[in-house]
Parts: sequence; C-alpha cells; structure tokens
Amino acid sequence: MKVRLDLESLSCDLTQVDLVELTLLHDALATYIEALFPEIAEALSEGTTLDEALEKVDENDAFKIRTVIERLYDKLERPLSILEQEAELLGEVESDRVRIVLESAEEAQAFHEAAEALRSQVGRALEASDLPYPDAESLLAEFATWFDPDDIPEYPYYIEMDVADARIVAQLAERVQAHDPSPQMAQLLAIMQAASTVTEEDSGEE
Repeated sequence: MKVRLDLESLSCDLTQVDLVELTLLHDALATYIEALFPEIAEALSEGTTLDEALEKVDENDAFKIRTVIERLYDKLERPLSILEQEAELLGEVESDRVRIVLESAEEAQAFHEAAEALRSQVGRALEASDLPYPDAESLLAEFATWFDPDDIPEYPYYIEMDVADARIVAQLAERVQAHDPSPQMAQLLAIMQAASTVTEEDSGEE
C-alpha cells in the first residue's frame, strides 16, 4: 500500500491500496481510539455524537481523537465500502480449487497433527507475516478439522479447497516451520505449497 501523508493538514491520500490493507488501516485507527480512549469509543458505539463525547476530554486529546476520526477514519469509509462491493462481485466468480490426495491413514494423521499445530501457532505466524490475513484464524480452525480421526472413522484420503486458501495456509506454515521446525510441518508445507501453485488450467489432484 502506498500512502501519501500531509502532516501540515493532517490528511492522507491512499494510492495503490487493496481491501485487506485498507481494512487493516481502518481497524488500526479504531483500535487506537479504543486502546487510548475507551470511554470515547464506548460512547460513540452507543450513538453519542463526537462533539458530545469530547465535551469532557482534555483539549489536546480531543484534537487527536477528532483528527483520527474525522480526517482519517471517516474518510476511509467510502473507499472501503467500494472495495468491499468489488470484492463481493469478484467473489461471485468461482475460484480455482485443488484436490489434495493423501496415500494412507498415517499420512492423513500426520497432516491433521500438523494442521492442529499450525492452528495453535496462528498468532505467532500472523505476527511474523508480512501479508495480512483477517480470516486466517477461522480458516485454520476449519482446516484443522480435516482428517480428524475422531470425526472421520474411515479417512477419505483427499480434501478439496480454494487455491487462494491453500496459498494462505502455505505461507503461514512456512513461517511456523522457520520458527519451530518439525517433520510433520515440513510435510504439510510441501503439500500446501504444491496445492497453492495450481491454476485453473492444471487444477486436479496434488
């Protein structure tokens, strides 16, 4: 994301920005207010106007809050809504999918254990990632249930998933493997890297 800041007028101009990055910036500004001025955030969430919420706040703090909300946070609402609408339209187009086939119950069990380990370390993986994934935790929560012997007495030795999701899992697994390597995570990483390179022309079994 490229951001042009005008420190004199306390404004920003966003260029070459995507939905994920804009969402993170929008959320970061909200988190800033919630962390430093929780009573203001609560008042605003209850429908209090900004002017009313700032009546009893120190003048310097009031200026900071108004700057963040009026000049930054509020101005992101419009481009964010446009990008969200665009994402919804693009989401209606069927994405590339890949089928991942495993050879045995033992391989499936190792895959499941690695997926559980990845889920347990998703926080660390996201912190080490230079690519933000807002839905990574829910994705890995579902991913960790695949090949679960408690839920699937007889393993189906294949799963199907979106290539885009496989790419997210692969990138997070790569970061976990770099920090806390294990044979199971190495196998999972290899499988997911192969799955993440599949395109519409060559999608099929991996």
